Amino acid sequence: MKALKVFYALSFMLCLIQLVIWLFSPFSGAGSIYNMVKDYGFYTDSPTERIAALSGDWGMSVGTFKIVNQIIAFIYFISLILAVLSILFLKKINKRLIYIGVSFLFVVSACILFILWMQKS
Repeated sequence: MKALKVFYALSFMLCLIQLVIWLFSPFSGAGSIYNMVKDYGFYTDSPTERIAALSGDWGMSVGTFKIVNQIIAFIYFISLILAVLSILFLKKINKRLIYIGVSFLFVVSACILFILWMQKS
């Protein structure tokens, strides 16, 4: 249980740091997050040619690429928000369930960031 508690604390802090960076860094904020979920996900600033090339690399049309990236952005930001809000429910819900849930949400957000980083290279 001690290791699970430590992993929860690390996961919580890393999700909190990511969320704070997305909310308060220059050219970001709640409006930027909303636009990412509403438009092309993490590719809102990319030119149309880049989006067409990426959708071709993934083997899908531009419309499908848009929907997939909206879903990915939605899952990413929801996982960060739920991980940060989990601290409010530590007294009301089983702690072990919250520790495992937040750890899972952190892994999901880290995988999404890793995949995005791999596409940039």
